[in-house]
Amino acid sequence: MLVDPWTGDEGQPALYRQMAQADERFTDEVEPLYGNVDEPTHIVWGTEDAWIPVDRAHRLQSLISGATLTLVEGAGHLIQLDAPAQLTAELTRWTELQRAARA
Repeated sequence: MLVDPWTGDEGQPALYRQMAQADERFTDEVEPLYGNVDEPTHIVWGTEDAWIPVDRAHRLQSLISGATLTLVEGAGHLIQLDAPAQLTAELTRWTELQRAARA
């Protein structure tokens, strides 16, 4: 499902172009603004994310005041595919906590 668009004569060069354009300077531009986030923020990250290492999850949490973090063991970058049940359970748990806090 995820691979098909990136194969073939058009897809493969597009994938390589996208990978070549991935540059931290784009996230560096917005990183100073993370401290301005004033909405409840919960970060869910796969411990086996080979694209964006888990240390970045901890850094992101430290930059957003009051942010919480849950690490999902064994999940990679595509956590919604690697661990859909765990992701759903975690988002449901956090959403219920937010709802209870507002009540």
